[in-house]
Amino acid sequence: MMMLVGSAVLYLALVQTRYILTSYIEKKDSWVSAKVKSEACSAVKGQTWLKNVDKILMASKHPDDPEFSHRKWTESLLAELPPDLMKSTLKSWPSHDAVYHIANKLKNKDPVRVAVVGGALSEGRGCEIASVEIPSGSIMANPLFCAWPYRFEQFVNSFLGYEAIKLVNMSEEGTETALITPLIRNSIYPKLLMPEGPDVIINAYSTNDYATTDADLQPLIQKEMTAFLQSMLSSSCEHPPLLIHLFDSPLSRFDPGYPIVSLNYNLPISKLSSFENVHDRLDADTPFGMAGHLGIVWLIVYTFVDLLHMHCTAKLPFTPTPNLKSCTNQSHHDSCVFAWFSGPAGTVDKPHEIQQYVDKFITQNSGWRAVSDISTGFSRKTGLEATEEDASILLEFANITKEIEFIDLMTVKSYLAKFQNSRARFTINIKTIYEKKQPQEIIFEVDGYHTSSTHVTVPIEVDLKGFSAPIGSHITIKIDLIAGSTFKIIGMLLCS
Repeated sequence: MMMLVGSAVLYLALVQTRYILTSYIEKKDSWVSAKVKSEACSAVKGQTWLKNVDKILMASKHPDDPEFSHRKWTESLLAELPPDLMKSTLKSWPSHDAVYHIANKLKNKDPVRVAVVGGALSEGRGCEIASVEIPSGSIMANPLFCAWPYRFEQFVNSFLGYEAIKLVNMSEEGTETALITPLIRNSIYPKLLMPEGPDVIINAYSTNDYATTDADLQPLIQKEMTAFLQSMLSSSCEHPPLLIHLFDSPLSRFDPGYPIVSLNYNLPISKLSSFENVHDRLDADTPFGMAGHLGIVWLIVYTFVDLLHMHCTAKLPFTPTPNLKSCTNQSHHDSCVFAWFSGPAGTVDKPHEIQQYVDKFITQNSGWRAVSDISTGFSRKTGLEATEEDASILLEFANITKEIEFIDLMTVKSYLAKFQNSRARFTINIKTIYEKKQPQEIIFEVDGYHTSSTHVTVPIEVDLKGFSAPIGSHITIKIDLIAGSTFKIIGMLLCS
């Protein structure tokens, strides 16, 4: 009897397994058939990189080089990057769904929204250094217009002949991935990317952007990138952004445990840099010049076209989207009661915009005001600053309408004389509506000065852990300048 029961159970299990596999295969075959027949797949069928060299060259032309005086230089560089070399940079693959979403938008001529996050290199460091002449006064010498993110946007739109992508470069020298994570988690993006947020996020932080020793670097990057990926995936239930991770050494490689695009650009970009031979004009923090910036454009474009071929021939993994409990479809700032960050790619850019936003929450203020000062870098020029000794400010958030789990601050640290001895004390008080729950006070201090010849943005996250502030709570944040004569804040978030 037991044998009969066991055989029946086994038979039922085999039938169920066969049904699941058959349904999956039929679904997969149907899915692939529909995708292969799409216009996006038709567009790339039979196309190769080498068949389109002339079109690639013309799309590589800088908008401020109408006569294409850099054509021979561009041809020489392109010849140094054969398809096999570019293909070898791809270290991990995205899922079919992720590629299909982007391909479908391109097919429908619905602009793909791209956010680039990174440090000095993606902000434009070194992009004006080249072995070819740059005409006096040309925007090609301006990091805003010679950095690879700008040239990538120009390339794609020129190649396809319409505004295929809208790109916002959120890169900022002196930052690392941890600065961006709370923004991604709460869908706080520049206006151009709203209300839906980005379709693609390119994380381009290089090894040099992380201020730590080599021994600590790999674990730090793994930790920060894991938190970044989790925040990105939970930012949208339907179509989380496609993540492209650019890295330059094994130290900065990230093991995601999830299908993303990973590109190690070190070998091809080093090859271009050696070919151009401008090493005497580069320093330790500038590994490549204009040639490298253009090379990164080609690598990303080649990779996506290659992935599109793989997608159309069903060679990408059918990895299911993880079931994330924190997945939301919230719109801009819906998870926050207070959120701003400054800069060209921020939510606010001018002092009066910061002042108008924070004034609604200020109940006491002595010596703090919104200012614009470019001395600590273009991206950090606007912020809320203590302008006198013993400056003090109190912000109150009464009867909050959303539960608060994280308080994030973005502060500036600089070596300039005005920041010498700069130190601020932050006092956070949380009082809930529940009588049995004791009020909580959190106090910490932050330095605004260091001796390193750099300006950096310091992300500080207060995780309220088990003591989240529920709806109806009263939160106060008091900021006192306890040393020095100035301190600068360029972002504050109170979010769930």
